[in-house]
Amino acid sequence: MERKAISIMKACALVGVSRRTIYNWITAGKVEYVRTAGGSVRIFVDSLWRDPHAEHAAFGYRPRYRLLDAMAELAREYRQAAA
Repeated sequence: MERKAISIMKACALVGVSRRTIYNWITAGKVEYVRTAGGSVRIFVDSLWRDPHAEHAAFGYRPRYRLLDAMAELAREYRQAAA
């Protein structure tokens, strides 16, 4: 199965975070990505909807509901497209 990849800006819109946050997640290894032949970055959708804040759960951190809702919606769309 081929993995779906989306642009940084589309990823930002889907999860409600800034470009800087997406790049921070890339640097921290929280999302997987690929570079196109032209040098653009594409985020793999299946890695984007994982909870990037999971390691903070022990410290009582609660991700915003909007982020979780967006990730859940993205996961549903991805599963439907893969089926």
